[in-house]
Amino acid sequence: MANKEIQTVREVWLSRPFGETLSQWRVAYDTMSELFPSAPDVEVTKITINGLSAEWYSAPDVDPNRVTLFLHGGGYGLGSLTSHRHFATEVGRSAGTKVLAIDYRLSPDTKIGLAFAGGGLNWGMGQVSGSGRSDFFQAGLYATTKFGPAYLSGALAFANHWVTTSRIAAFGDQLRGSYSAQTYAGRIEGGYRFASPVGGLTPYGALQAQRLRTPGYTETDLSFGGFGLTYNAQGATSTRSELGLRYDLSIPVALRARGAWAHDWTTAPGVSAAFQTLPGSNFLTSGAKLAPNLALISTGIDLQLANGFSFFGKFDSEMSSRAQIYAGSGGIRYRW
Repeated sequence: MANKEIQTVREVWLSRPFGETLSQWRVAYDTMSELFPSAPDVEVTKITINGLSAEWYSAPDVDPNRVTLFLHGGGYGLGSLTSHRHFATEVGRSAGTKVLAIDYRLSPDTKIGLAFAGGGLNWGMGQVSGSGRSDFFQAGLYATTKFGPAYLSGALAFANHWVTTSRIAAFGDQLRGSYSAQTYAGRIEGGYRFASPVGGLTPYGALQAQRLRTPGYTETDLSFGGFGLTYNAQGATSTRSELGLRYDLSIPVALRARGAWAHDWTTAPGVSAAFQTLPGSNFLTSGAKLAPNLALISTGIDLQLANGFSFFGKFDSEMSSRAQIYAGSGGIRYRW
């Protein structure tokens, strides 16, 4: 390949964000072949050999009785007949032979990983004089596999929460509580990406479930006024179905967007408790009822820089008839 062609490949490789997944790299690798189409005087004949796609290449004045077998490179991860057609046809021209190129099966595009997170938050109790804090640790297992333009992904997660509360009850009683809660969650998602000149469109569907378990515990009454509460063990389950459409476009800047409809099935939130000094005084306090239908909207941007650096930003929102949630994040990433 001439030095000019090598320089062209380098410039394109550095100027385009090729994505983060193996499937995106495969598409980008094939797209680069458009810079170097096969010569118009080469005859290309498509065939199938035992279920594998193959092509015959024949340049003018080659010996039809001599054949070069061509298997493209890429380490079973990248490459195709499309990406190496120009190179293979010129090999045949130089060798004076016909060329048989075979498109062998690539390795599965599967990703499996672990994720860990930790954090904490403080809150106030509004009209009630009191506050609380929750620290948590979370561990998750996730996997994604792709079948051409289709994909299937799943995730499992567990979190432990260490919660402390402090409040002032009637007549100034000071009450404190402490307990550990656990969350179990899972999600499965599938979709199919349709490529177009203006970007990729991916219809998808997902189902997720989450279970929160809190143990029974008793508040400590620092004032001995008798207003401390004993809470029964509780459990709440939330299940969500999700149907949506994702959009992606890779130009010098990678753009992403999502719009989806979600439906929640949530067990009625409530707390069962009793006064410590009044046996049989059990009562149930119900929480706010959540809207079953939500609109999910997300946008994101990723700007690739030289030397492995990139800037990224993301905005997410959940909107329903009873609540609106907005969140944004951004930063700089370095890969090596």
